[in-house]
Amino acid sequence: MRWYQRPLLHFLLGGLFLFVAEQIWWDVSVREAPVDRGPIVIDVETLRARQSEGLGRPLLRDEEMGLLRQEIDTELLYRDALDRGLDVGDRAVRGWLIRKMRFVSDDPDLTDEQLYQQALQLRLDQGDQVVRRSLVEKMRLLAGLLTPPAEPTDTELLEFIQEQGDLFREPARLSLEHVFLSRDRRPDSLSEDALNLLGAIQEDGGLAWEKRGDPFPLGRDFKARSRRQLASSFGANFAEEVFALPMGAWAGPVTSAYGEHLVRVSDLRAAHMPALVRVRNLVRHRLLSERREASLQLLVEGLREASRGEVFVDYPDERGRMEADVVFQD
Repeated sequence: MRWYQRPLLHFLLGGLFLFVAEQIWWDVSVREAPVDRGPIVIDVETLRARQSEGLGRPLLRDEEMGLLRQEIDTELLYRDALDRGLDVGDRAVRGWLIRKMRFVSDDPDLTDEQLYQQALQLRLDQGDQVVRRSLVEKMRLLAGLLTPPAEPTDTELLEFIQEQGDLFREPARLSLEHVFLSRDRRPDSLSEDALNLLGAIQEDGGLAWEKRGDPFPLGRDFKARSRRQLASSFGANFAEEVFALPMGAWAGPVTSAYGEHLVRVSDLRAAHMPALVRVRNLVRHRLLSERREASLQLLVEGLREASRGEVFVDYPDERGRMEADVVFQD
């Protein structure tokens, strides 16, 4: 008997055919016959109360419009996820519903599958925020799969670096040495001692500078520090002053939260755009993220168009229920 005449092979192929046919039928039936879930209605009063409580103040108009749009888009993605059947077999959704059902069930002997089926029968998944967030996140990932972003070329990466200059630009950095005079040790003579010591150091060229002044817990020598890094160690005013000092000469005194400092800037590197080879992975990741976000927005815009006339906003005043399109046009 030839290999292609064996019954076991026919059985396996038949099973594979039935499995694929079932998956295709399920996918098509889900997509072509979505459940009518009714209109989308956003309650403004509830939205305002929830967000105002977190902010500690009433929402501004622009903030309210942004939150309305966000709520609508999230609901559109959630319903589309349900229409696509993304909740079916989802491990995160299943695990969460089992935990919820186990909490409310009085039968400790029920299996996970029995708990899951009971949760579905009780519709514990409907309106559940954890399930909603999980499915919306799946839709975000799906958008990138439906329209995969093109792999950026080097030219596109370089253009992106230039467009997002503030994001990738290397800050100016300097290296410095300093002699410290403590405010705690010299409460009455700090300024005078600093000026006298500066004159002595300038006169002898800073001979044995590292042994002069008072001990400093963070060290006496700092290499390639940015303004932000210096500000975190000495304070913002100190960082601004030292970046204005001439390079190579002892100068000061420069005041910090600790006392006075006599400073010599030994190296200064201006702010600059990094070479592509140094930041390729970071730039590529950010550009692909932007392209995935653009794919998601296209998907959302399609859902908005398909739901036109079916999305409403409920106001607590005389405006009452209004179509979302009208709300955003006003």
